[in-house]
Amino acid sequence: MNSDTPTPTAAEGVADYESYTRLLRALLPRLTGVSIFDAHGEVIWSSDMVANAALPKLIAESMQTACEQPDTPGVLVNDGEPMYIFWLWRAGESAPTPPRAAVMLRCKAGSQTEQRTVAFVHALVRPALEILARELMNREQIQSLNVSLAEQEGDLDMLLSVSSGEAPNDEGGGDELKTILRAAVERIQSGLAAIIVPEKGLVMVRREPKHAIDASLVARAHKHLMSTAQISNEPVIVNNMKLKAGNDAHSYRVLSCPIARSDERAIGVLALFRPLTMPEFSPRQARLTELLAQRVATVIAGSYDSLTGLLNRPAFEHRVQSTLRQSGSAQRWWSALAIDTNRMHVINDNYGMHVGDKVISQLGELVRNRLPPGALAARISGDRFAVLLPIGLDDAAGFAESLRQGAEQLGPTIGDGTLVVSISVGVAAIEPRAQEFTHAFAAAETACKTANDRGRNRVEIFQEADESLIRRFADAQRSPTGGST
Repeated sequence: MNSDTPTPTAAEGVADYESYTRLLRALLPRLTGVSIFDAHGEVIWSSDMVANAALPKLIAESMQTACEQPDTPGVLVNDGEPMYIFWLWRAGESAPTPPRAAVMLRCKAGSQTEQRTVAFVHALVRPALEILARELMNREQIQSLNVSLAEQEGDLDMLLSVSSGEAPNDEGGGDELKTILRAAVERIQSGLAAIIVPEKGLVMVRREPKHAIDASLVARAHKHLMSTAQISNEPVIVNNMKLKAGNDAHSYRVLSCPIARSDERAIGVLALFRPLTMPEFSPRQARLTELLAQRVATVIAGSYDSLTGLLNRPAFEHRVQSTLRQSGSAQRWWSALAIDTNRMHVINDNYGMHVGDKVISQLGELVRNRLPPGALAARISGDRFAVLLPIGLDDAAGFAESLRQGAEQLGPTIGDGTLVVSISVGVAAIEPRAQEFTHAFAAAETACKTANDRGRNRVEIFQEADESLIRRFADAQRSPTGGST
């Protein structure tokens, strides 16, 4: 054993371990050096300036001997000078449990008659070794505590960041949900995170590029995840889930938490995915994800209308502003729709408020199910809705007509079959350069009120050159019965 390399000792704690060297030297005068190794044979500390490169393997082999010879305190290796290797167990443990550390005592070479047995030397140094074992255990516990405290501090920072409600460019909960997904990917360390809330038409996904998990995984898994969320009101960890893609099956680690309403009914799921190359999800990470899911539920409750699942008015206004601002020149054509449910007071009076609520709920579902990608919709008051569409005026008018026809088909399915449901829809273009929704929606409302004035259950397109439309709107505003009906 002649190959030497510098000892990888840590700067901190050297003085403390040096005190053990002095104590051991007092108990064993022929001592020349002390080295401390962990359970893998790596040097924790050494009094020598250099350590033999072959020692880690020798120590690791001695650890195996410790498990095989439970009544032996250590071994003697004689390579020109005697080296005693003693094993240190955790408190209350002994062989066949592997030792948590080993101490090697290098002594001066002497005659064969002067060489002491392992048992004799161990009896001499045992008090110091017991103290050292407790010292190592305490340091291990302190290090574990420091790691735990660091994790808890990081967890607290993450939870504060997602619960502060101060996400930049907040868009009615949209950015806050993005912040939650970012925390799930970066702080809980998942390859992909998804928020799925079917009744709100909400699916948001964030990926960690370096793990390259296909986002289509969410589409393949969402039914299973929703079923699990509705069955269990607690986080569920599956560290080897197989998902089929065509004829192939791919395995992932999955952590899913239900997103629940105040009555504890699951309306969605927060799901985290990892490839099998990443560590398994832990109970601590499940608790954190559960807290994130609770925050998602709070954000949704504050941003979505509970009856229709559409955005509420404040969230819609924020989301519209952000969407138009971020789209810039990439999306040239936008349109605004104003929708009014006809004769809601008649429905409420004749059929009851519960039937009126069912009409509003099904109209919300009709709107939500037909929205094209990139569109936004809200219930802005009791019987009125607003829609932002990423399409031109003509296509928006076609969309509005399909909604009107769909609304007519709802009546026979509600109550005793005598109910008549209809809507009036106003459509207006958003000026491409200004990208100003407020003005366009006011124009759409003008068209909607004109539709009501012209007989209801129709679609009107706002045209600034249509003097009749403008005059009818002015007349409706002056009339004591003007406005939504």
